[in-house]
Amino acid sequence: APMIDGPNSWVQIGTRDTCMKYNDLNPHPPMWGLSGFIQCCDEEEDHAVVEILPMTLTKPEEVVLDTLRPIWFERKHGYQGTTHEEAELFCQSVGQFNLCPEEAVRSSNVHLLSRLAHFMRFQYCPNGPGGSKQLYLQKESFAGEQWAPVSNYDGTDTNKWIMVGMQNGDAGTTCKEYGQLYGGKSPPWSGHDGSPELKKNVLCCLQQEALKKEQDIKRGMNPIWLDDKHGWDGGSWNDAVEYCDGLDGKKLCPYAVYCPHDTDTSFKFRAPINDPQGGGNLWVQIGQKHGNSATTCIIHNELEGKFPEWGLSDSEADKKRHIQCCSF
Repeated sequence: APMIDGPNSWVQIGTRDTCMKYNDLNPHPPMWGLSGFIQCCDEEEDHAVVEILPMTLTKPEEVVLDTLRPIWFERKHGYQGTTHEEAELFCQSVGQFNLCPEEAVRSSNVHLLSRLAHFMRFQYCPNGPGGSKQLYLQKESFAGEQWAPVSNYDGTDTNKWIMVGMQNGDAGTTCKEYGQLYGGKSPPWSGHDGSPELKKNVLCCLQQEALKKEQDIKRGMNPIWLDDKHGWDGGSWNDAVEYCDGLDGKKLCPYAVYCPHDTDTSFKFRAPINDPQGGGNLWVQIGQKHGNSATTCIIHNELEGKFPEWGLSDSEADKKRHIQCCSF
């Protein structure tokens, strides 16, 4: 049966291995989980503080976000940190993803390919080596020695690993490939599932076919992201309609613009969406409830079983910090 604990997360409710999570019995989520018995639960409102995207992305990060759509995954999402091959299967099993940047090389973006040819670690470390926040989304290096799998830009080597932690506390080792730090050698644990404690994180990128679908859907809508810097104060659904209308007659963007392939950014916020049936108060999760990416792109009344009271007023504005307005 499916669970909310993580993307493509399942628990055994049969007579064998009862109550065992699929991810505890297998190295990656099930491929069949992407295509029974379901138990739905009431849940207390989450007030936990979580990390969100930095309000200002660097230019290299914007390139990565626009062309690769990377998402961080870790143990709680089902990533086991075993072999390079299993990491590839994990990314595929969470839906329309691959290890970065495998699919990107099939893009016609010549400028990006040129950069990837020089920086295989580009998606993990778009800002280059040096500084305290080298990782994608200006993350601090993970604690201790930590390695993440990376897919070679030309597909000639499928066993590359990059340091996303620090070796002996040396920040200069972050974003270096294993071979750079160990004289061209391959890691001793590369061919088997040993040392999972050194491989707790992975970055998966959206397949280019899915990215093209997103671009096709958005074409002609001209969506723009807006927030408090542009005068949006996180008001009610009707306030959102009026706000967009005040921008040369724009409208709230429909669900398909926010979530053309049912996954998006890592904000933990809700956003108002256009209601084609006219009922109003429709909101979509553009973040991750409880840090779970499986909740992203679910409409509030489907996720919680009811329409939000805060959608009718300016209350809880901190959850409604972002909005998209479209022209159609």
